[in-house]
Amino acid sequence: MPGLPESSVLRNRDHIEFRLLSDGDDAPFLALSTVEAGSMSWKDSRGPEHRQRLYDNLGIEVPVHAQLQQHTKLVNPVSDKTLRNPPVQTGDGLRMPRGPGFLSATVADCMPVYIWHRKIGEIILLHSGWKGTGILAEALLRYSPRERKEEITVFLGPSIADCCYQVDRERYNLFRASFGGRAVREEEGHYFLSLLQANLGIAEKLEVTSVYYYNPCTCCNPEFGSFRRQGPQKFSSMLALIGYFQ
Repeated sequence: MPGLPESSVLRNRDHIEFRLLSDGDDAPFLALSTVEAGSMSWKDSRGPEHRQRLYDNLGIEVPVHAQLQQHTKLVNPVSDKTLRNPPVQTGDGLRMPRGPGFLSATVADCMPVYIWHRKIGEIILLHSGWKGTGILAEALLRYSPRERKEEITVFLGPSIADCCYQVDRERYNLFRASFGGRAVREEEGHYFLSLLQANLGIAEKLEVTSVYYYNPCTCCNPEFGSFRRQGPQKFSSMLALIGYFQ
């Protein structure tokens, strides 16, 4: 399960674009805003303004769907409810058939997970933090084993890494029991989680063969918004996007 090469990571002033290795003319567009774009939180008074400016910079003139994220494992289809601003439907995963439109999710240390069904063009976007880790399995189990092996691409975006994701022993034990020893680390009596390894393990268990990741630590890197680094009152929510312009 390879990391995405730097040549497939396109940095812009206010966002990063990710080009999947299997990209073709029908591939969706994947992006993540950076701190430079401003906070995308609906709770931020300027959040809607920051979103619209990002859409304008990207040339997005089609519907953008969103949800009220609550660290759940709910994956919902797009609907009129997911077009409401601010969001009214609860969920941390959205799926959409091939067609003009984008899925969005806010993250600030949690992991954005992008899924693309290469044959039919269906896309899914997930918000996966420690509480919601496992939402990837919920999303993938809608597909047959053959589809997961032959037609699904999963991309795991930037999140807090195990260098910074220190937790208490109880949470460490829960995570280890759920996702295995690769998903945790203990060092000198301190306990750490790896969202990347947990999600790689889920994809491996479900036999997804096309999995990529780009996972610099959002807490270490000031280019990204981080709840841990910036604090609960000042953190900058980034916007993950996947979709089709037409």
